[in-house]
Amino acid sequence: MDITAQTRTAWVRWVDPGQPVRPFGTRDFRLLDIAERARWRRIPRRIDRERFTTGRATLKRLVSEILDVPASTVAVVEQWFGDRRGRPQLWVGGRPSELSMSITHSASRVGVAVSDARCGIDVQDVAAVVPVLHSGFAFAPGELQAIRTLDGSPEAQATLWWTRKEAALKALGVGLLHPPHLLDARSEESLRATVPWGGEDPVTDNPDDIVPESPAGFGWAKEWDTLRIRDLDPGSPGYRASLALVGVPEGALIELREVAAPVLELV
Repeated sequence: MDITAQTRTAWVRWVDPGQPVRPFGTRDFRLLDIAERARWRRIPRRIDRERFTTGRATLKRLVSEILDVPASTVAVVEQWFGDRRGRPQLWVGGRPSELSMSITHSASRVGVAVSDARCGIDVQDVAAVVPVLHSGFAFAPGELQAIRTLDGSPEAQATLWWTRKEAALKALGVGLLHPPHLLDARSEESLRATVPWGGEDPVTDNPDDIVPESPAGFGWAKEWDTLRIRDLDPGSPGYRASLALVGVPEGALIELREVAAPVLELV
């Protein structure tokens, strides 16, 4: 990879766990390691098992293409902090990789992201956000006010804001342990302007909203200014998606490569 200090690259791929992936379930399952197969067996619903298998297999194939290594040498190593799962780490050839990864799925969309910056990707079915459209847990006060005044149907715009939040929290390795209503994702600037936990000036007077130090073991508030957001096209109507990168220097270029899935032969 020819990546300079002032450039960050992210590769994104979208697939559908129903078409055309389902016929290749056997091929995908072969790429799961022992730990992933054990986790697969604990997933009760078939569609969730398909999403899990599709996501892991798609990720490994994408890393294989990026690094020109066999997909079988790519692994996703789970990190645990007590009883809490941290952000997974990408390993290649039995060693930790300098690349970061993230997987997302919603309904019939599965997306994976790989980057030389810490990354998070999120996709959401717009219909799934409708029940929480006016929720004070999901959206910040400024977002709720904007939702009430948006022309037409606000669901799609609100869904995009939600994907920005979740992608950012994935990239930071904290997930939804951080209350999402404390983040205003109407723009990258408003998102970065939100004071995360660990900051000196919380945006709420409710002590229940102040979460202690990140379970990932680092004070991520000081990394907030290095957050960058890119909205994505998940390739299917009715969905919204976003990519977040953390650790991007001021003025650095971001090269986004959306990579089409290869055509696989039926096995």
